[in-house]
Amino acid sequence: DVRRSVIGFCQMSRRVAYVKLRVKGGKAVIFSAYAPHNKRPFDERQTFNSELQDAYHSASCHGLKVICGDLNARLHKRLPGEEAHMGEFMYGNPNAPLRPGSNRDLLMETCVSLDLVIGNTLHEVAPREQVTFFAIGAAHDSELTPNNFATLDYILLPRVLQQYVGPVRSDVGAALASHHFLVQTTLVMTVAPTLAKQRPSK
Repeated sequence: DVRRSVIGFCQMSRRVAYVKLRVKGGKAVIFSAYAPHNKRPFDERQTFNSELQDAYHSASCHGLKVICGDLNARLHKRLPGEEAHMGEFMYGNPNAPLRPGSNRDLLMETCVSLDLVIGNTLHEVAPREQVTFFAIGAAHDSELTPNNFATLDYILLPRVLQQYVGPVRSDVGAALASHHFLVQTTLVMTVAPTLAKQRPSK
């Protein structure tokens, strides 16, 4: 049903793409983003951050804009002043040092610049449903520790529309050929079929 609402797909770069949907009252845009790993050079990671923000601004719509993807950032905890863009529910090590210039910093910079909120942190779910990645050497059913598991995949949406996202959960049992889990949520929007081309009258 949703495919009939697809207006178009745009590959902005090798790390950012989006699909545009017709919804009741306008259009919605869903971005797919893949951030460079935290150990990549800062300039490369900062360039991705700028590309993502530029793509978000350039995609015109009159509905919900959502960023989904592997943003390669570990939140660990919410710092004072981050309440507007991050809820209280997250997985990590609250005692972990937060390194300046990390992907976490760049993620928060994007959230502040675009006035987004991290949907994964808004609803309380079981810890094993919070993690989206298991480390090399671990397995999907390993002991749940910050060394074995992390949350790296996020859903970002406009802060003023945060009521339109449901709990974000990962499915650790889904058979994926990846160290990342399937991440699921519910977005409240009503898609509408694209307008059929008018046939010329005879």
